[in-house]
Amino acid sequence: MNMELQKSVPVCDSQPTPSVQTFQAGATPRKQRLWITDMCVMENVNKLVITTTSREMFFYDMSTKNLFRPVPSLRVGVRPLCMTYWYNKSDPGARSFLIFGDDSGCLHIFNFLQPNKGLFESPTKKQEGYLKINMKDLSDHSLKVHHTLCMGGPVHSDWVRKVVYIPETDYILSCSSSSEQSMVLQDRLKKKKNYIYKVRKGINCFDFNKHLNIIATGSTDHTVRLWNPYVESKPTALLKGHQTSILDVAIHESAGQVFSYSMDVVLKVYDIKEHTCLQTVILKFPRGSRVPDHGPFVLHIQKKVTSA
Repeated sequence: MNMELQKSVPVCDSQPTPSVQTFQAGATPRKQRLWITDMCVMENVNKLVITTTSREMFFYDMSTKNLFRPVPSLRVGVRPLCMTYWYNKSDPGARSFLIFGDDSGCLHIFNFLQPNKGLFESPTKKQEGYLKINMKDLSDHSLKVHHTLCMGGPVHSDWVRKVVYIPETDYILSCSSSSEQSMVLQDRLKKKKNYIYKVRKGINCFDFNKHLNIIATGSTDHTVRLWNPYVESKPTALLKGHQTSILDVAIHESAGQVFSYSMDVVLKVYDIKEHTCLQTVILKFPRGSRVPDHGPFVLHIQKKVTSA
């Protein structure tokens, strides 16, 4: 699914016979050019969050079998580009975090205090035909959600391309095209050391694996890098072979491999220990010689599903 270039979103459930619903993301009565930048599922509360170039976050209720019922949208005042969501699976009703990065290099954290009892207070007035909450009025919802800005301002000097939350260490990992703050590993509570990694042309993408204790990154300079998360001075390995900018990387833990995908639709597989390229696959799409457009997150490794 191309999340960067679609206005409507097809959503497929995970049942044995999946069903697909398509709905208009953030549809408003007025005509405007609207592009989706990212989406994520808030599994513990059956919500779908979609961020768009309209500087808004749209929340949809997925508990109904028919069309998604919209929850009040949040006008954040910046362009959210990427998100991550975390909740405690052993206590789904406890506090949860929604973290997003924007086009000014900032990282925002929404701390939902009791998500199973509602993400926000119910607004009483409609704006532009539907329920909307402005960021400046978020203090009116302090019993439901708190908002904080990581580092009190921009974390990166360029757009935030990806962000993940690491609950085991309470760190937030993010990347950008900045050469000075290409990737930042920061303590959410601001009590522990922060790590800043520098790559001359920035970092487009990354994947982190806690069991292997590595970060794999991909950059515009056609190089995949492997990092020790706590050594910011230089990567542990440089994996060469791509001829164009790398769009995404994914770590296959059980195989001990890193998959990388570049703009010229080439997929490569590297061995993590030996730092060698095991396989190169040149993909073909049924669109002639035209290289297809891609969203920001291209690769996904499906975890093995065991039957009961």
